[in-house]
Amino acid sequence: MQKLLKLLKIIDENLLGGLFTTFIFLIPLYPKLPLMMITYTYVAIRFDDIFMALIAVVFIVQLARGKVSINTRLLKMFLFFWGAVFVSYFIATFITHTIVYRQVGFLHALRRVEYMFIFFVAVSLIKKPADFVRYLFAAITSVFLITIYGIGQRVAEFPSVSTMNPEFAKGHVLFLTPEARIASTFAGHYDLGAYLVFIIPIIWGAYFVLHKKLHSKLGLAIGISSNITHTTSQFLEKLIGSVVSLARLRHSFLDPLKELRDDFEINKKTMILTIAGGIISIIFLASALKTLEWIIGGTLIVALFLFIGIYKKQGGVGLLLVIATTLFVLVQTASRSSFVAYLISLSLFFLLIKKYRYLVVVIVITLLLSYHNKNLSERIGSTFQIRQFLVNEQTGDIFVLQKMRTDELPAGSRVLVKVDNKKKTTSEEAEVRKEFLRKATIAAGLKNPATAATAAAQYRQVQGIAPDISFDTRLRVEWPRAFAAFAKNPLFGTGVSTITESTDNDFLRWLGEIGLIGTIAFIYILLTIARQVFEMAKSADPQIKPLFFGFIFGLLGLSINGLYIDVFEASKVAYSFWAIAGLYSGLYLLKKP
Repeated sequence: MQKLLKLLKIIDENLLGGLFTTFIFLIPLYPKLPLMMITYTYVAIRFDDIFMALIAVVFIVQLARGKVSINTRLLKMFLFFWGAVFVSYFIATFITHTIVYRQVGFLHALRRVEYMFIFFVAVSLIKKPADFVRYLFAAITSVFLITIYGIGQRVAEFPSVSTMNPEFAKGHVLFLTPEARIASTFAGHYDLGAYLVFIIPIIWGAYFVLHKKLHSKLGLAIGISSNITHTTSQFLEKLIGSVVSLARLRHSFLDPLKELRDDFEINKKTMILTIAGGIISIIFLASALKTLEWIIGGTLIVALFLFIGIYKKQGGVGLLLVIATTLFVLVQTASRSSFVAYLISLSLFFLLIKKYRYLVVVIVITLLLSYHNKNLSERIGSTFQIRQFLVNEQTGDIFVLQKMRTDELPAGSRVLVKVDNKKKTTSEEAEVRKEFLRKATIAAGLKNPATAATAAAQYRQVQGIAPDISFDTRLRVEWPRAFAAFAKNPLFGTGVSTITESTDNDFLRWLGEIGLIGTIAFIYILLTIARQVFEMAKSADPQIKPLFFGFIFGLLGLSINGLYIDVFEASKVAYSFWAIAGLYSGLYLLKKP
């Protein structure tokens, strides 16, 4: 009986932590296979929803028993945001009637609560610095498994589950073609890229905690004055301080965390939780795919033990291994927005912490990898294209003289800058022009035979610079639609789910769907967390600082990415962000021992 009671006590003390560790692995690793489709949309109830509900139930029970606590000030901020979301939903449903399908709108509103709830679970689990390290180590280990799976998609035909169109979202297991962009276990390459942009600076921060050399001297070696480098670092730190000071903090950070570096030496409990969470998630992943199960499961389990073994022997080497695989996979996603966000955020991160040698080396390696990745380099080069256009002077219609190819990103039909009217067309463009004018003449003849003869004459050929079709769709359709929604109700927007499935700009989506009140509330939450982390960075031991600045610049990279895609609505990205943000916030809220 004594043994049973002891076992139950151990389970009681570690149940929530074990579930959270499994969550850290399971959410990014488990494919987005639907359990039940929601009527009138391709949004589905998935396994992660069920698992999140289980964690929520356990957390609420433990909260009621006094085993965990919740910070009331943070809770008030989140409740205000959630309240703004549901007020927007009720206004859009019952007053303005911009939400047509109530159940879909309600589930979209509930999803905001679901993604962010894990934040409070993470905060409650941090009772000492070692807890922070334990869960952060699990997160970094999961990143390594994600990248290994992504590499497997490129070299070993590991399958993919995508939600990038309604048909794929039904749960089809896909195999990528050689030119396809890898998504690993994520629902699309954009989501994977955004996740890596956020996590890479954090991993670098952990690396510098373990690294013995505190200061890089390359700045002097390449002729940069130490005064300039110091001024640059100070300027960036003051700039961050000015931005995050928009959020007010009532809790003062008291613990300088000087012992945090020693806690990065993983103990037995950390190993057990990480291995258990990793293996459970790998088994779920392999069994869900129902193809190459043994190969996928075996590969990832070997990778799990390999990383833990390397980390125990030499932590810095293990983290460099993770960084190398993340960089390779990031380039293979060929996501331009993620690539730009990565370069900006990581460069500023290295400048602030005065790691100039790393800045030069990482930028050179990144550019070399991107240059040799045809998909990424061509997509960057095709962002703005010089093309021949046919412009109908009477109707304003524009037609691009180009042949559509599956391996090439076509230009959109908007002329940003007119270049030249007289440039000769290529033989391919001439062929497309001839075919288009022939069809235009036939179409005009069917409507009015009298105008058929002059139909071709209505088109004037010009040469101009145009954005690619992806950027053009945002400029002409998605972003104007968000502005129009915001104009209808600036305070509360037109309600969640009303601007189709995506806006491809998180900030515009917030404004259009939940208005100024919801948008300001959400940004204030982000600023509050960023300020908490910044306060820790200021008072922490110098060698610990990069770990905190890594989170801030990871958030910056995610925000830059959010200008081009909806990162905070992507489930795997959102879950992971709020979980890690909760770890940092929990560390900040620790009481001084």
